[in-house]
Amino acid sequence: MAALTGIIRPRTSNICMSDESSKIGAVNNGTAGRRGDRRVGQSTRRYFAICYRLTRMWLRARASGDVTPFELARRSTKYAGKMVESAGLHVVCKGDLPDPERPVLLVSNHVSWIDPYVVNAVSGARFVAKSEIANWPIIGTIANGFGSFFHDRGNFRDARRTVSELSSALGRGFSVGVFPEATTTSGAEILPFYPAMFESAVESGARVQPVAIRYLESDGSHCLAPAYIENVTLLDTLREMFQRPYITVEVEFGPVFDSSGLCRRELARRANESIANMLSLAPAPARYGFASNEEPWTWLRHF
Repeated sequence: MAALTGIIRPRTSNICMSDESSKIGAVNNGTAGRRGDRRVGQSTRRYFAICYRLTRMWLRARASGDVTPFELARRSTKYAGKMVESAGLHVVCKGDLPDPERPVLLVSNHVSWIDPYVVNAVSGARFVAKSEIANWPIIGTIANGFGSFFHDRGNFRDARRTVSELSSALGRGFSVGVFPEATTTSGAEILPFYPAMFESAVESGARVQPVAIRYLESDGSHCLAPAYIENVTLLDTLREMFQRPYITVEVEFGPVFDSSGLCRRELARRANESIANMLSLAPAPARYGFASNEEPWTWLRHF
């Protein structure tokens, strides 16, 4: 598939004027006040837009039944795109987008709760989520309705089940997305990848494609606003994001590589190096499956 670069722009028509307004405000004190009022109005509109999109997704998820991989990908892309748009994100795609007719294991660095929406806006994959999300009001229904897989982190037997589900889905033509760091970062570093979920590509023979996510301020510098780290809450990230006229999200799809003849550890290492290279970061040292005093399959508890 040919390389593609595109932008999903928020609906707000005066976003491109925000930088110019700031310059005028530095001279005109009255403009500074009006600019603050506009930001309050912008935040309010975006909060309502997010709530509206979640409601629409919840209603659609409740009506979901068995769907084909193509239909689920189309639906995920449509609703994820609207969600990203409502949050005021500009998505810039680089590299070769996944072929919708060939299933692939998408592996990405993890910065924010909105990462799955960003990737789904252009790929339509089914993502792995922590098991607690399945019971969350509204969000759990949405995740279930859009084909998410739920995994009990720290439970190696449940990890074996999750790997089997991913392998089965890949074999049936669904693309799957995972965040093998198993946690979020500020985006200024990349952590070692846990190899557990790469086993699904080994078992199914699916291809693996690295995806690099980078959030940028309007001036091109690194943006921390969406980072879902430490004691930051979801509302904290929304508050920070909505204070900005827009945030650019670069989503770069790396070269696809075949999983044939490779073990999960080697796949994890290659994916980590590829994403680190796209982000101009140092790759993280590989995580090993299990120590010498552990039994086979106990490596899964490290996920």
